[in-house]
Amino acid sequence: VRDAAALGIGALEDDAPADATLALLGALAAEPDPAARAHLLFDLGRLATDDALAALPAALASDHPADRTGACLGLANAALRGRAPEASLIRRASARVRDDASPEVRRACAHALARVPTPADATDAQSI
Repeated sequence: VRDAAALGIGALEDDAPADATLALLGALAAEPDPAARAHLLFDLGRLATDDALAALPAALASDHPADRTGACLGLANAALRGRAPEASLIRRASARVRDDASPEVRRACAHALARVPTPADATDAQSI
């Protein structure tokens, strides 16, 4: 039920209520199940607000592969919504493509990198 509710909120995208991001962030903080957290991160990316994107770096650094997968899929969703994430987040996802032990995480991060625009700064672009 929690997953379906998060999916419904994320699907609203621009039509989501103003407090939708805060609701998903609260659910993320309280959620013990890694798979459910991954879905929340995916949906936060669909909302693509600044606060939603701010949750992705910590999830990308998580010890749990589901969190890292969710963070990369959230990054991909935000990019598809036209959000250009910070270069540091793109670098973290790029490092996960190369170094993560989980094939699912590597695949999700590659998916995200294929959707983010190339950074305008040449140094940032070369570091990916």
